Amino acid sequence: MRVNCIYPGLIETEMGAKVIEEQVRSGLFDSRAAAEEAFCRRPAVGRLGRVQDVVQAALFLCSDAASYVTGIGLPVDAGVSIS
Repeated sequence: MRVNCIYPGLIETEMGAKVIEEQVRSGLFDSRAAAEEAFCRRPAVGRLGRVQDVVQAALFLCSDAASYVTGIGLPVDAGVSIS
């Protein structure tokens, strides 16, 4: 049996949009555009995550290519968690 976990970063979803909106509401940013720009500057990739990024990670962990991988937490956040 394999047990793994994916830790997604800020993903372009309804939940991700709410996170950005909350940042604006709390006064950390003047606008949604400013918040998105700040989030996109942090990771080396230079963009918000996409649902497909998380899907690809999940497919890898479920595939035979990861048959010897278990007990990990896989950040899918363009390196934000290590910066």
